[in-house]
Amino acid sequence: MSQYDIWQVIADTGIKLRPDFANPEQWVSSVQWQQYGPFQTREEAVQAAVQGLVQKIKETEEELSAAKQSGWATFFSGLFNVR
Repeated sequence: MSQYDIWQVIADTGIKLRPDFANPEQWVSSVQWQQYGPFQTREEAVQAAVQGLVQKIKETEEELSAAKQSGWATFFSGLFNVR
């Protein structure tokens, strides 16, 4: 895989990468809801964005799990008239 291909794959995941406006020798990455940086290298900036994406996935999974548990609790409390 060439260098171009690697950066294209990163862009395809939704990670945007650019030089920092205040310090053009540093890098900033962003995803739809958050910006990360500045960092000394592009790789560090990408790593921060990937970690942010992983954290967002974990939070979403936890929210879904909590919603399912709450749904079952509501169902059973209604079924047994427990209040």
